[in-house]
Parts: sequence; C-alpha cells; structure tokens
Amino acid sequence: MPLDNVPRLVDIPRVTVNNNNTMKTKLKILKVWIEHRPDPNPDTSHMGEYASKPTSRFSIRREDMERNQYRYFNPSGNYLDSADKLKGGLTPAVVAKYVQEDYRRMETLHRGDWLYIGIIAKAEVQLNGHSTVQVLRSGGLWGVESDSGDKYLTGVASEELGALRAELEAIGFSKCAITSAFALVTTKTQ
Repeated sequence: MPLDNVPRLVDIPRVTVNNNNTMKTKLKILKVWIEHRPDPNPDTSHMGEYASKPTSRFSIRREDMERNQYRYFNPSGNYLDSADKLKGGLTPAVVAKYVQEDYRRMETLHRGDWLYIGIIAKAEVQLNGHSTVQVLRSGGLWGVESDSGDKYLTGVASEELGALRAELEAIGFSKCAITSAFALVTTKTQ
C-alpha cells in the first residue's frame, strides 16, 4: 500500500481546566496535504482583454476566432495610459512585441494549455478526542499559473505549509507533532 493512503495519527494529550474540573482531551493530526485547485475567477487583466472593438493602435485583430468570441485583443494598461500614450520610455516596437506575447499567452490559457490555480495547505484533525474530523487550512494563494515550474510551485506550497503550521500551533499542537505530521505531506490536484 502506498504511504499516501496510510493515515498519519499524532496523539497529543492536553489537559484543559473548565469550571474547576480537569478533563483530558487529545489533539490528533490525521493527515496533511497540499491542494491545487482551479481558480474560478482569475484576474487576467494584466495580459489584456478581448473586446468587440479595438481600444488602442496596438490592439490585435483576431482572425482565428470561433463563434461568439470577441474580434479584438486589447492591451493591458501595463504599457499604455488611457490616452494610448506609451509608458515608461517604451518604444512602439517593444509595446507591439509585449502585446503579441500577452495575446499568445492569453490564447494558450483559453485553449486549456495551462490555468490559474490556488495552492492551499490543509490538515485533517481531531480536536476533542471524539470521532469528529475537521479540516483546517491555510489562506491559500490564488492566481498561480499552473505551468510556473516545480521550483515556484514548491515554494508557494512551503509558504502555505508555514501558515498552516502557525494555525496548528495556535490551537495547541506541539511543534514536534506538527513536524511529524508534515513528514508525509501529499499533493492533490483537482
């Protein structure tokens, strides 16, 4: 059986005092994982936008569009101001090149070659010693390009695990228990 399917139990006895009664409870970390989820509302405005009319001299007229698609790809505000004037000393040739790159990138997104995802760290825990299982999670980072490369995606996952670690510590899990549970982190892609 692969280790990914083996539940990881970490028991930490904890004593709490409630109305002068002492009650022994156990905290358990059952498993920890990183989740990659499609971003349902990605912000693509940094690349540009599709429209029925051009808004700039650098707008691209689309010839390969399908039914019910917009005819033009208009550049973002990264290179031009609202009066269509070049920003930051850029030349028309450089802006045309950047807009073409943004257009190609946007087309690959719509073709499904890549997508925006959210990366979240999650932990299944039992807080009261009963069978009720709760899922704790980091805040997550959204708008991550799925083809960013393993090094970047691993870095984001590490940051999210750090945030989850802080949440688990705040609840009362020991650093030792958290480190033990984090030794078997898996990744799930939805």
